[in-house]
Amino acid sequence: MFKLIVVTLAVFAAVLQIFGGSERRPEVAREAAPGLTLATFMGTAEPIDETSLDREPLLSEAEAIAIAVAAGNSARSEREAAPKTYRAQELARTIELKTSVQTDTPTKWVVSASRVNVRQGPGTSNAVIAQVTLGTEAQILDRKNGWAQIQTQDGGTSGWISGKFLEEKTPS
Repeated sequence: MFKLIVVTLAVFAAVLQIFGGSERRPEVAREAAPGLTLATFMGTAEPIDETSLDREPLLSEAEAIAIAVAAGNSARSEREAAPKTYRAQELARTIELKTSVQTDTPTKWVVSASRVNVRQGPGTSNAVIAQVTLGTEAQILDRKNGWAQIQTQDGGTSGWISGKFLEEKTPS
């Protein structure tokens, strides 16, 4: 492995020595793309003398910095002026509104999978105490970490199932 690194570094140093000199860069670039000149980009037939081009920057460094700072301040003031709403806060308000609505009858839920294990507690590490099948109506008593404590409509089964296997029953 050490030999490979040494050989790679030696080759890299040789390439830099041959092609890396600043005096060689323009020639190498021109040789690599023959016929590619500034005139071809400008759309003129005559060759352009590159030494006659105005090479002074349009702005001084201080002016460029002042413009960048002004743009940053403008963006910051626009961002601060906008109302700060966060997706999590919006979701919390929506959930709060949904749970604060009081109804005379509790919401009914149905099991949405063909067969679901009912467990003693919220989590797969708890023992399976029963199973419910697709379409079984239930009432949610509590929720924890994506799990729902349910009681079936007939009152025969009570326990915890994963909340992803429940769908809200639409009133008929």
